[in-house]
Amino acid sequence: MSSLLIKSSHLDLWQALIQEAQLNSDIHLNEQLESYLVFLLMHFCDKPHVAHSILGLEFLENFEPNNRKYWQLKEFGDKCLLFAGLFPERAVRKRVTLDYFVQLGQSAYGMLSQQTLKQEAALYEELCQTFVRLMDVLQATREHTEQIVETNFLAALSQWQHTGSQYALQKLKTMHPHAVLREDKKQLPN
Repeated sequence: MSSLLIKSSHLDLWQALIQEAQLNSDIHLNEQLESYLVFLLMHFCDKPHVAHSILGLEFLENFEPNNRKYWQLKEFGDKCLLFAGLFPERAVRKRVTLDYFVQLGQSAYGMLSQQTLKQEAALYEELCQTFVRLMDVLQATREHTEQIVETNFLAALSQWQHTGSQYALQKLKTMHPHAVLREDKKQLPN
């Protein structure tokens, strides 16, 4: 039985979900990153309109030289993380690759790290550098709660090749335990 059923507050539930996803994906986040994901999920859980965001257009609007507002960059990076982690199939529907969301999100957090105070800059630099690990934890959260049994091999391979996702690599190894994956080259051997 999942420990989620015995938690009392929304915060406890989100935190338990993220912690279980870390265990299931064998990815360990520090307390600050774990908290960031928990509060990110809490912030967006009552905002279904986010799913209709057109990130490419938002990118162009938010990254004009005289329109670099802190909250817009943060919100944009957070949306990219949500899309990559919780809605990776949106990339296919939007006719882009998953690394499109990864690169846009990393860019937003990277810009924030250059525009904020030292303590905040360190957080946004870390979000930029660990974006793929955070995405992996969110994907594990999604797959754990939905109990997705079958994963598309080609989608997992593409995700691993383009983003370096360790969670995708783990899924590939589970799907084909006898396949020899060359981690240094991010490809199957010839």
